[in-house]
Amino acid sequence: MQKGQIKQVGNCWLLRFYEPVLENGLTVKKQKTQKLNLSPELIAKSGVAVAARAAADLILAPINAMKQRPESRTRLAYFLEHTYLPRVQETKKPSTYRSAVGMWQILKNHVNGMELREVRTSDIDDLLQAATAEKQRAHTTHRNMRNFLRGAFHYAKRKGLVESNPVIESEIPRGLPAHEKQAYSLEEIQVMLRALPEPAKTFVTVLSFTGLRLSEAKGLK
Repeated sequence: MQKGQIKQVGNCWLLRFYEPVLENGLTVKKQKTQKLNLSPELIAKSGVAVAARAAADLILAPINAMKQRPESRTRLAYFLEHTYLPRVQETKKPSTYRSAVGMWQILKNHVNGMELREVRTSDIDDLLQAATAEKQRAHTTHRNMRNFLRGAFHYAKRKGLVESNPVIESEIPRGLPAHEKQAYSLEEIQVMLRALPEPAKTFVTVLSFTGLRLSEAKGLK
């Protein structure tokens, strides 16, 4: 049972106390200072000291009763690497997990010490800008980085670690423009098929007449 420390600073009354917080998966106690809202009626009836004590007890009641859920102070980097990525590995396809790991490798050096619950949309914008400034990448890569963060905060919100998803309103940094692709004509394809041995001939046939992406064609192997 903690009573906290009440202190007057100017015209304000402050309460210093310890609250349980969730930090990188563990519940620990952190010191906190909070302004007290004193009741004018109680001040007039019993004095300012009694009003301050009553306001402090109101804040401390759920903590002392062990009914207050620990507030998350998990670091964003810890959450992404040790909570969200394992979740993706457990629930998504291997290809999705590999993509998520790739996005994390690009972002991890720019996350710094941000707390998960303190991240705002402006922080996400800064993070994406910093991660994409070091090297020009395709616009789809930039979009995938944003989608990775959006999925992570969606999961954090479902777990009650954050109140909102700051990634939703963020902007995708401009990436390299898509290169215009040239398609082979039917005559060119026929020339290649006459010249190629197996299994290259079959591979080119599949790519030419099915419209599969390269990754999809690799999947046929």
